[in-house]
Amino acid sequence: MPDYLSEEALHRLNPTAALQYCNYFRNLYITVNDTLIPSNAFNDYIDAQVNSLSQRLDRPQQVSRQALVINGYNAVQVEMTGDVGKGEIIERMYYRLTFIDSPNLRYQISMWTWDKWREKYHNILSNISGSFIEQ
Repeated sequence: MPDYLSEEALHRLNPTAALQYCNYFRNLYITVNDTLIPSNAFNDYIDAQVNSLSQRLDRPQQVSRQALVINGYNAVQVEMTGDVGKGEIIERMYYRLTFIDSPNLRYQISMWTWDKWREKYHNILSNISGSFIEQ
């Protein structure tokens, strides 16, 4: 993790996430969840998580979906945008969800920031998800 991200020890980002980092000033957030779903249900799990996020956003749009290999594990990365907020405070957000299928667990790395900062953090988000190591 970049040194400007701090661990969110109070689990304010996601009460069930195993790992959480953020920088409230930079509006950059990262959570990691693990689950025991069987490997043959991996794609259904991805679809359910993407659908769940889509339902919480106004004007959701899937930007991309691609298969990857991260440290020898099959993975799928989904990029989305959507509006959050109400009234005069509505912001377009960018989400990068990386799902990793390891022999032991399935992982979801969720990262988000303002959509206008998508390019600013592109390489950083790629480095974070690409550095995944199961412990």
